[in-house]
Amino acid sequence: MAKYKITSFHIVIFFLLAVLIFEVTSFYRGISYIVNKYKWQDTFAKLNSSYFKTSMEYGSLEPSLEKHMVFETLTKNLNVKKLCQNSVKDRCWAKKSFYINGSTTYSYDPYPGFILDNGVSVSGINDTTATCDSQKICNIISIDINGLERPNKFGADQFRIYYFKDKVVPYYHGDDNLVGTTVKHYLNFK
Repeated sequence: MAKYKITSFHIVIFFLLAVLIFEVTSFYRGISYIVNKYKWQDTFAKLNSSYFKTSMEYGSLEPSLEKHMVFETLTKNLNVKKLCQNSVKDRCWAKKSFYINGSTTYSYDPYPGFILDNGVSVSGINDTTATCDSQKICNIISIDINGLERPNKFGADQFRIYYFKDKVVPYYHGDDNLVGTTVKHYLNFK
């Protein structure tokens, strides 16, 4: 059996390979971050434009509308690749979503959704008892920047957009107090 002698040359080569792997990984993460940030901004702009165009055409998109009607009317102003009556079963949303702390969120099973032409998954949460006048929240839309791919975590690749009567608030699920009791103060509601 031959014995291998580790020389300083081998150590230097090993070190350089480790640095190269680290740099490639960092570069990939940086590119991934830039792509996701662009997709988030692009999707946010498209959804807002479509939401307000649709609101102007139909008067409002009150949550008291049938769940699927909000998305059917909203998608008329978007480039949609796939429309789903049930986000999870129709594969528009991941089976499981997680909070930033790793615990599982509620299921998106009953909610409608769609996939945009850029691969972003969109699903909605409609509280049919809420109205723009009584609670000032007109609709809540959840987006997943990278579709069904992991990590499916709010704050990482999943975010929400809250549509109020006169404002739009993007947030991640770690910001729950923003849409709770402090929302009126934050948004200058009286």
